Amino acid sequence: MIASGCEPKKDDTVQSELQRRRIHIRFIEAGAYFCMATALSLSACQEATGPTSSGAPDWSLFGSGFNGRVNTIASYDNGLAAGGNFTRINAVHAGFACSWDGETWTPFPWSEDFEAEASAVYQDRPVIGLGDAPGVKQWMTDRWEPLGGGADGSVHFLGVWQDKLIAAGYFTEIGGVAAENVAMFDGNSWHPMGQGMGFSLVQDITDHDGDLIVVGKLTLNVNHPRGAATIARWDGKRWSAIDEGVVASSDFDMEAVHSFNGELLIGGTFRLEPQVWIGLARREGDTWVEVGDFSRTEAIVEYQDRLVILDGSESLFSFDGTAFSPMPWGLHKVYRVDEFAVHKDGLVAIGAFRSTPDAPQVDVARFDGTSWNVMPEGPDGYLSSVDSSSDQIFVFGRDILVGGEEARNLAFWDGQRWEALGTGTERPIHSLVEFNGSLVARSYWDQSSVASWDGLNWVPMGSEVGARTLKVLGDDLYLLTSGETPVRRWNGAEWEQVGSPVRGLAWDLEIFQGQLYAGGLFQMGDPLVPRHLIRLEGETWTALGDTGGRVASMTLSGDRLYLAGYFEVDGEYTAFGYFDGASFTGPAGHWSSDAHIARSVGDLVLISGATRNEYPWTGAFSIWNGSGWEATHCGIEGRVEDIHLIDDTVVLLGSVRSGEDFGFAATARAASMPGSR
Repeated sequence: MIASGCEPKKDDTVQSELQRRRIHIRFIEAGAYFCMATALSLSACQEATGPTSSGAPDWSLFGSGFNGRVNTIASYDNGLAAGGNFTRINAVHAGFACSWDGETWTPFPWSEDFEAEASAVYQDRPVIGLGDAPGVKQWMTDRWEPLGGGADGSVHFLGVWQDKLIAAGYFTEIGGVAAENVAMFDGNSWHPMGQGMGFSLVQDITDHDGDLIVVGKLTLNVNHPRGAATIARWDGKRWSAIDEGVVASSDFDMEAVHSFNGELLIGGTFRLEPQVWIGLARREGDTWVEVGDFSRTEAIVEYQDRLVILDGSESLFSFDGTAFSPMPWGLHKVYRVDEFAVHKDGLVAIGAFRSTPDAPQVDVARFDGTSWNVMPEGPDGYLSSVDSSSDQIFVFGRDILVGGEEARNLAFWDGQRWEALGTGTERPIHSLVEFNGSLVARSYWDQSSVASWDGLNWVPMGSEVGARTLKVLGDDLYLLTSGETPVRRWNGAEWEQVGSPVRGLAWDLEIFQGQLYAGGLFQMGDPLVPRHLIRLEGETWTALGDTGGRVASMTLSGDRLYLAGYFEVDGEYTAFGYFDGASFTGPAGHWSSDAHIARSVGDLVLISGATRNEYPWTGAFSIWNGSGWEATHCGIEGRVEDIHLIDDTVVLLGSVRSGEDFGFAATARAASMPGSR
């Protein structure tokens, strides 16, 4: 049995560094796509000057290298795209993969229009899982070839178990064999694995007592009290859930599994009922028991008869089955760690490292049994996966080929730096959203001010030239503008009027209690009077609330519709308030200016633009917890133009400052907000 032994402690430094999240990002370059796993690494709060407070979020600035203003930012396949009036950034061109032969890195040629979503080494050759419908391909010395035939969907995970290649994804057929989302390749052909899996996310696999153990979010086509399991066993004939009493905090937080000295261990962020959040546990009979004292486990790898465990603060611990020992990096700086591989007598890590204060940042480091060293001439980019076989190390992701390319008004954030999206646009972009898997932008294209990105070019959408902003609600794309029809909807061919004619300017839309609400500055009635909030009832817009002011932004939280702007409630003006479907409430306070953004983050509402004069705010925005205000410190100052929630990370867009550093954006994990878990 595994004993707790000398266990690592969760001190304040470890807690403050628990600010990273694995996400999947699709990169777009002239129509060729590939997908990789990456992480947002957020700097510690104590590194920024300015006031701090207990429990305050840790903010990290990013977005340098632009020669102009950034006007908009959007989540695109869990990546970030930004638009503005810049013409150049510190951009780089991306390749797909490369190999290390012991002396140099060699790139693989890659010119096919596929998404590379998974990688592994099988029978001493690199293999990749592809999106769309190509299936799995294997590297054959000088080219990529299909492995056992194609698939009718994407493959997002590959792993090796008992000399067989396991593929998981979203497919119903692979290699001409019917298989629901998971299949096994024996070296000659693909085989189904029982009834397969439903919509699942496989994170890691291991061999334990001859069975295949899988962790992630797993829909096993069998009854499960939570619908999807976090840990499952394949005994060669059927799947069964073995996650009794284990609840992960999200779909991606069961991250590692390993069989060691007859014990089965799982790692991630999860709780053992009733409510104990931990990062590492072992199987004991039919139950799970906490091991060590970790808040989060990112990776587990076996090396020299011990386990190497990476915790959420990028710290390493060596584990012999009885006790934990710290395993120093010995490098000047470890910015992040994404994955490990054992190669010959060493351990290889990919992430972002710096060997000395003056050395350049590199993406690959190697442990020779005594110390860590950065690997020379490594791929200068963001890498997603590393595997080893015989004398070679295969690195997948984004190795840099050339640098210094131009970006015209549109850029793509890869988690570490900005890249151009295609050839950019002629005019600045002021609004950017994702709709039906594509980016849709507001700029100016001949007779249209809205266009969508098809992977190669911008395609104008209709002949509308008066667009102000874009909004996606459910399956619909709306255009907000001014005039007699300020709200319009895209029907696939053109922009159609929504509701009865209303004179004014629409700023934002939300669906609340099953009805469409528009906020802005409208003129309604006879004689015309100003209105700030209207609701679509049937085909007619109806005014709500008092007559004065405007609503610039709306968001939903709980059973309320929150409003930001400067509008009248019960005869007094406020920059912030909420509507419960029947009446308005405006929190008391004397406001310094108009509010222009309101965004919900869990049970919290973040507003920017306005502050209350009687409260000593030091942040660039304010937090409302449903009944009162909470201060936001940690050194973030300036003007916040927009707020986004990307996965579980809050992104502030504007002219923000942390200490002496300036950036156009800052990030922090939503869970670190005051009032959040």
